[in-house]
Formats: sequence, structure tokens, C-alpha cells
Amino acid sequence: MTHSASRRPGNRRAGAASKRRKQPGNLPAVTRAAADSAAPHANPQSLADRYYAMAEEMNSRGAMELAVPFYRQALALLMAERQQLQAQLPAEQLNGLLEAAEHWEQQQPSGAVAVEAPTPPPPADLEPRIAELQEDLSAESAQQVLAALQELESTHAGLSDSGWSVRARALILLGESEQALAAFQEASRLAPQRADHRINAGGALVVCGQVAEAVELLEALQREQPPGLSADQQIALWRNLAAATAQAGQLEAALEHRHAWLQAHPHSESVERWLQWAQQGLVAEQPPSTRERALAMLQTLHQLQPQQRRVMEALAEGLEAEGRYREASLLYRNLLRPDAVGPQA
Repeated sequence: MTHSASRRPGNRRAGAASKRRKQPGNLPAVTRAAADSAAPHANPQSLADRYYAMAEEMNSRGAMELAVPFYRQALALLMAERQQLQAQLPAEQLNGLLEAAEHWEQQQPSGAVAVEAPTPPPPADLEPRIAELQEDLSAESAQQVLAALQELESTHAGLSDSGWSVRARALILLGESEQALAAFQEASRLAPQRADHRINAGGALVVCGQVAEAVELLEALQREQPPGLSADQQIALWRNLAAATAQAGQLEAALEHRHAWLQAHPHSESVERWLQWAQQGLVAEQPPSTRERALAMLQTLHQLQPQQRRVMEALAEGLEAEGRYREASLLYRNLLRPDAVGPQA
């Protein structure tokens, strides 16, 4: 009995040693990662190091599809605290050239915007007066501007195309979208050579929900490529055309237009807005061709903004979702470099 009892502590020690041999350090890599993540006092930095080490090991073995998720997890751990300190994005700048256009932009989800072209040489005293009204136009003065235009129309046997354009902007400020559309269309009828009237009419069609007509008008204008378009007019055309095709359910076409717009005028929108538009095409429900176009737009944005971490992360995630593990792995590794501290989008 005494001898038998003396063996029990040794057995218990052997059992404890056996349990120690089964601690996470001797488990396979994937199991060890799961055990580490469940540890009650685990340090996020050390977990990130371990995930990174496992990713590097898998990468060295050529198992990219296994390495990428560990790179992504290491990145998430490292960014957890930094994301809490991320500053709020500045308020997005609107691209309308007048307060009327800016007010209009706030009313429409599509982002269609009005654009103003240089006024042709004024005839007699009508055009100078219209120019004054345009200068004075605001949300507070819109009703008075309309009354003044009505008086000018009666005393001058009608308005010029510029007068109809100012009337349209005043109507926008008063929330009269249908009447504003009719006014822009009349301005375009009177001066069909002025592309800005047609661009504005297309934007008004989008606001009024007539997206098929907007797409037809703006695509024709885009194919025509009128000479002498200013940068603001080109941006307004891209914006209104992309908004129209997106609302018409043609997401791939909208991405194509926005990608071309990004390449031509990359600073006309915030990085965050470009990123949001591209990510719309990356959801799993979209067809492969749409996701591929969205990835192409993200790659262009990354080339233009190589220090924007949010862009790099979105591109890495998109490539991973499409099974392009080698490209995704390179991006994740760049994000995990100690000196990779570029700004967020």
C-alpha cells in the first residue's frame, strides 16, 4: 500500500508533463494561431508577429492561398488601434460653379452637377442684366431673380439661352426640378452649340428620374466630344453620365465612365469617393466582368495614390476574393512593412 501510494505523485507529474507537451507551441500552425487568439492575456503586437511569421512560412513554401489570410489578420491586428485615431474626412467639396449648382448637388443622390461656360458676347442691354442676376443668384434671392427674369422676358420679347439657364438655376434653388429641366432644355434649344446647356439638361434629367433619357443625351455628347470643353465641363459630363448609368442599373458602364474620369481628372474627387465607387463593383453578387472593371479602377487609384493604405487594403482584399493570391500577398506584405505608415483614404 505504501509503495503503491508513493508512485501516484510521479504519475501525476508524468501526466502534467504530457499535458505540457500539448501546449500551443507544439501544435500545427493553424491550430496554434487559434490557440493564441484565445489566450486571455495575449498581446496584439505579438499576435500580429506570429500571424506574420506563419504567413511568411507559408509564402516561402509557395502556399499563397494559405498565406494571404494570415497576412490579412496580422494587418488587422496592427491597424486596430490606428483606426480608432483616424481623423474624420474633410467635408467633400462640391463641383458646381454657382451656389445654385451647389444646392442642386445636395438634392440629388446621383451627384449630377451643373456647369457654367463662358457667356458669349452680350447683345444690347439684355445680357449684362442677365449676368448681374446670375452673379446675385442665391437661395435667398432666387424668387427675386425669377421675378426680374420675368420682367426682362416681357420687355425684351423673350430671353436668351443664358437667361433660360439662370432661370433653371433659380428654379433648382426653389426645388422645382421639373421646371428647371424644361428651362435647361429651352436654353439648349436656343444655343445647341453650347455643350454646358446639354450637360446641365442631362443632370436635370437624372434629378427628375428620367435616367434613360439622360443616358441617351449624355452618351451622345460623350461620343461627340465637342471641342473646347473646359476642365469643369469635362468633369460635369463624366459625373452626370456616370450617375445616369448607375441609376439605370448599368453599374459596369458607370465604373467604366468613372475609371476614365479618374484617369483624366484624379483630383476632382476625394480618394474616399473614388474608393467607394470602385468598391460598389466588388461585391460577390456582381458578374465577373464588373468585378474585374472595379479592380482595374482600384489599381489605377493605387498607382495614383500609392501611400493611401485604405486603397491598398481594398485592392488586396479584392484580389484575394478573386483568387489572385500572389498579387494580394505582395500588397499585404507591403502594408505590414514597419515603414508603411501612409495616410488613410
